[in-house]
Amino acid sequence: NQLPTPKEFKDAIQSLSPEQQRFAKAFRSMQLESSVFGVCAVQLKPQLELLLGLPQFSLTKEIKLTQDLLSLFIDYQISSDLLSFDGDDSMASSEKVEVVKGHVAAVYEMIEELKKKDLRNAEQEADMRVEKLGGGGFSYGGGSRGVRSEGGDRRGDRGRGGDRRGERREGGHRRGGGVESRGGRSDGGHRRGDRERGGGVRGGAMHKAYVAYDTAAPPPPARMAAPPSPSARMTIKPKSQAQSDLTKTDTSQLYKDSKDLSETPPNSKSVDFTLIPKKLDAKFEALDTDSALRPSVIKTGDVWTKRMQQNLLTKMHEVTLTPGMQKKERNKAFDLLDALSRSGSLPIACAELHVFVAATHCFENSLMATVIQDNINPIEKMEKSMLIVASTIFDLSPAHLLKNEQEEERVVKYSPALFE
Repeated sequence: NQLPTPKEFKDAIQSLSPEQQRFAKAFRSMQLESSVFGVCAVQLKPQLELLLGLPQFSLTKEIKLTQDLLSLFIDYQISSDLLSFDGDDSMASSEKVEVVKGHVAAVYEMIEELKKKDLRNAEQEADMRVEKLGGGGFSYGGGSRGVRSEGGDRRGDRGRGGDRRGERREGGHRRGGGVESRGGRSDGGHRRGDRERGGGVRGGAMHKAYVAYDTAAPPPPARMAAPPSPSARMTIKPKSQAQSDLTKTDTSQLYKDSKDLSETPPNSKSVDFTLIPKKLDAKFEALDTDSALRPSVIKTGDVWTKRMQQNLLTKMHEVTLTPGMQKKERNKAFDLLDALSRSGSLPIACAELHVFVAATHCFENSLMATVIQDNINPIEKMEKSMLIVASTIFDLSPAHLLKNEQEEERVVKYSPALFE
C-alpha cells in the first residue's frame, strides 16, 4: 500500500480551505505513523528466571520445567506468584530450582484433582439423564413394563397366544414368582402385580391376558465426590490476618531486578520509531527532486504459515493458520506476555525489537524505456534514494555511508544535493 509523495500531497491539498488542509495533514501524519511495522522477539528463559526470582542461566537445562511453566501460563492462566521462588536467598541455584519444581507439581496436582471432580460430576449428570429418560428395558429377573395383549404377540412373549418366559397364563406356576391381581380389569390395559414366591394367578381363568409389571427399581445412590487431597485444600485467612501477613512480607528482593531494569541508564537514548516516517517524508520533500519515493505501508496477509514440530518423534511440518486460528494464537501470545511481565509491572529483560519502515522508488516507464527514452540511469537514481533513507535512519551524513573517497566523488558529481 503506497502513499502519495510529498509533492503530490501538497499539490492535492493546495486548493482546499485552511481547515481542510489541517485535517488532510493530520490524517497523513497518522498514516505515516501507522506505516511502521515492528516484530518483537522475547527470550523466554531469561524472562522466566527474572519472573520467578531464579539466578541467571538456572533454567538453561531445565527443558521439562520450562515447558510446564509455559503450559501453566498459557493454558491455565496461573499467576506467577504461585510459582515463584519464596525461600532463602542464600540457597544454591539448584535448590531454588527444586523449590520452583515443588510449586509447579503442587499446582498440577490441584489441576488433576479438579479434572477428576469434573469427570465425576459429568458421570452423575449422565446417570441422571438416563434415569429421567426411563432407561432400563425388559428383563427376566426384574420389573418390566408391558402392554395389554388380546391374543396377539408382544415383546417378551413366545409365539402368538403361547406361553412366555416366567409366566403361565391360567393358574399355573411361573418361573421366578407369580402375579396377584388386585381389583378388576382396568380400561388402560395395565395392571400392577405383586410378586409372590410360588404363587399363581388368582381370579380364575381370564379371557384376555393382562401383562403385569413391577415398579422400576430405585436408582442407585449418587456417588459422593472424594474429599480433596491435603495439597489441594486452601486455607482462607481473615482479612485482618491476611493484611498483617502482607505487611510482613518483604517484597524488595522480589522486585529488586525489575527496579534495576526500570531505571534508565545515564548514557541511554530513547528513540520514537513512529517519528521516522515523518523524518523520511521531510527528507523526500527536500532531496527527492524527481518525486519518485513514496512512503509504503506494510501489511500482513490473511493466511499465515506456521512451522512446528508436534513432538520429538515427528518431523518439522507446516500448518496453515486461518484468521480464526491466528486469533487463538494471538490470544495465547498475549496471555504469555501478560504472565511474563506481571501485567506490565515487570520490564522485559531480554528482547529484540525489529522495526521496518518501507519506501518505494517508482519509475514512470519500464527499465528499457527509462534508459533509452528518458535517458535516465536507474542505478544512480536508486543509489540516491537509498542514501536518503539510510542517512535519515542512521542519522549520518551520506559521506559516512560510502565505501571510499572514489565512491563519494562519483555520488557528489551526480547527486550534489545530498552533500549540501
